Amino acid sequence: MLSVTRTSTDQDFEKRVIDITKDFNFSNLEVRPTHINKFYFFYNKIERCFGDTFILTDQMTIQRRCTLTLIKNEDGKLLPKLEFFIWNKEENRKVNKQVNETDNMLKIKARVELEKDGSENFWKLIGFLVTIKDIELKDFGVYRVTNSNAYISEFKTKKEFEKIEELKKIFSDPNLDESTIRRALSDTRKQTIDEFRKLLEDDLYIDVYRKEKLILESGDEVVWHHFLKNNDWILGLNVDIKFIKDFTDEVNVGIQNTAGAGSPKTDLMGISDYTVLVELKTAKTNFFTLVKKNTSRTNTWSFTDDLIDGISQCLGQKFDWEESHAAKDLIDNNNILDQYIHDTVDPKTILIVGNKQKELPIDSKDTDVLKKRKTLERFRRNNRNIEIISFDELYERAYFIVNNKHAKKLNFNKIEINLIKAPF
Repeated sequence: MLSVTRTSTDQDFEKRVIDITKDFNFSNLEVRPTHINKFYFFYNKIERCFGDTFILTDQMTIQRRCTLTLIKNEDGKLLPKLEFFIWNKEENRKVNKQVNETDNMLKIKARVELEKDGSENFWKLIGFLVTIKDIELKDFGVYRVTNSNAYISEFKTKKEFEKIEELKKIFSDPNLDESTIRRALSDTRKQTIDEFRKLLEDDLYIDVYRKEKLILESGDEVVWHHFLKNNDWILGLNVDIKFIKDFTDEVNVGIQNTAGAGSPKTDLMGISDYTVLVELKTAKTNFFTLVKKNTSRTNTWSFTDDLIDGISQCLGQKFDWEESHAAKDLIDNNNILDQYIHDTVDPKTILIVGNKQKELPIDSKDTDVLKKRKTLERFRRNNRNIEIISFDELYERAYFIVNNKHAKKLNFNKIEINLIKAPF
């Protein structure tokens, strides 16, 4: 169910009229809340603008338009209200027609005249309307045929166990072979890999992603949290974990007091046969200081405070979870899990941090870089409690899983690369 998660104003996005007269792709539209309570608008993911008025016909001097307003009712449903009008392109204003209130005219609530193209565009708009989750269509919804977009929108809102049951029904079709399923997953995941690469290569894309996903908090860490939380298959396949059932953001791992205070939080938590705690820093976090400290031994280098803090947080959260998990109920799909089966005595802890390829390029001949690489690898091999993995390593593993080949070297000069079309 949609909820008001952000205050949006004209200063956040440019408001535009949505032209659907020229092969418009409705899948680029998302329904998002406005700064006005209970009102929603349409956000264009490609043009990064919002609007609620659609052009149905576009002639030399006039346009026929439809304003589609979505208002959330008391039941949490979105009630659509449509207003049709003619727009004078030369005067840049709505055309107002004077109507004599005769007895016959008063019986007419609305009259809309659309030629063939306008009628087709109107029904395209209606077709898009019925795909919106939580739309209130009254009796109209009873007679409509659910198309693929509507089914996908509804599927995304289901709980994990409901999705599994739905997929079981689909996969039971004898005409659906494994290669077809893999191919469908591969296309979607290639797009995710492309986005992952952009986040690593282009510093500006972090802000693009933040604005597109309506992330209110500042800092890169929340962007990475959002990306990995919404693409949890990357973590589930690439950190030596058999299976991660569920992810929830900002999970309390310590014991809270009655006011809810005094408990540290970890970024992600997955519950399977063993609990896994994942701590996130950012891809910009350096492993090592620029200048070697005097206290560092020969053939070693000093770690940054950010890395040490991340490790300390992991150890602290690991300890707090060990101390407090026995007093808490582990909930999965509204069921309390048996803690003797889901043993969390020694939870695995993972720290995702930094960009090795950028800070410690493997082809570098610099002796300081070689010392840093050896220092980091020795530390990782001898660290039993925490697995440390860099963002670029996570990307490379995910790329290999999807494409069954090694990824090309990351390009930090921000030259655009399209992985889907790249000839490798």
